[in-house]
Amino acid sequence: NQNCTNTNGSHMCSCYFGFQISSDNATCVDIDECALGISGCNQNCTNNNGSYACSCYLGFQISSDNATCVDIDECALGISECNQNCTNNNGSYACSCYLGFQISSDNATCVDIDECALGISGCNQNCTNTNGSHMCSCYLGFQISSDNATCVDID
Repeated sequence: NQNCTNTNGSHMCSCYFGFQISSDNATCVDIDECALGISGCNQNCTNNNGSYACSCYLGFQISSDNATCVDIDECALGISECNQNCTNNNGSYACSCYLGFQISSDNATCVDIDECALGISGCNQNCTNTNGSHMCSCYLGFQISSDNATCVDID
């Protein structure tokens, strides 16, 4: 980790890149660029003998300068676990669902909301749950009104 040159009656030593001469003026010691804050890494820095390496948090990747971390757009790359809507966030993503669905406990899968079973359909007689919606129908002698929920007597 050093380069020494003989001179007339003495010698002169210098250190390779990433090292500095120690207090004894004879040996070279590693420069910890991470501890000194001179690495340029904007997230993680790992000191190595004579050098350092930058790395990124989960959801980020190292850019071409090998120091700056940039967001990975999991939605655009199609690598999110969302099965309906995906919204990219800095370092992560969030899943959401279409109307008539709700996010499940895994925060990725959307499941149908059973409006009939929950009593939120608005149907005043029969209710049939469908994937992402519901359908109202009427008993014999009634017909569905223009609001598609209320049944009116046709007798």
